[in-house]
Amino acid sequence: MTLGALVFFAAVLAVICDARSLNETLFRSSAMEINVINASEWQTGRGTCGCLWVRCVNDTICREEPTTVVVVTDECPECPADQLDFSGTAFESLAIEGQGDALRARGIISIEYRRKSCDFAANITFEVVPGSNEFWIAFVVKYVPGYGALQSVEVQSSGSNTWENAAHLWGAVWQIDGPLTTPTSVRVTTVGGEVATCVLTGITSWSPGETSTCGES
Repeated sequence: MTLGALVFFAAVLAVICDARSLNETLFRSSAMEINVINASEWQTGRGTCGCLWVRCVNDTICREEPTTVVVVTDECPECPADQLDFSGTAFESLAIEGQGDALRARGIISIEYRRKSCDFAANITFEVVPGSNEFWIAFVVKYVPGYGALQSVEVQSSGSNTWENAAHLWGAVWQIDGPLTTPTSVRVTTVGGEVATCVLTGITSWSPGETSTCGES
């Protein structure tokens, strides 16, 4: 476990990892919440969409077991290396029953945290982002199981034997030059070394807003 400080963060969080949809229905096990991470853990954006196991310490109203699991959704550039920022719901989940409001009122608390394998109920999903066109294609990769954070993304046009490396833009967003022939295959490798190859049958023209889920027919 890594020791650190936790700060209650009341602002609206960025939607790098589709924070609008991150709720209990997307996870197989204990409910996951949202958190903003310091620059050292952010790993130039590759730390996004990964999961952390967190518990607060040295406080009489803290839960002893580290049962709160959070998803990294954004970076806090100004935060010190040992600080995480949590939404109110995630902050309160660290407290014993009935003491969520009291714990949040502390403002800053001491915590322990470590990386944890993500256990999303959703399959790996790809979404073409606004601004993409036939020749410049950017897309978000969401709900990657295991370590969650990605090390590399490779793209292969239909009928080709060549894998092209996508460029990491920011957060969970990756970019490849087009045009691409569909159905396109995408191979993702996590920071932990897990590899998944997906044929994106749901994306037919790489137009903004198109989505495809790994394993769909």
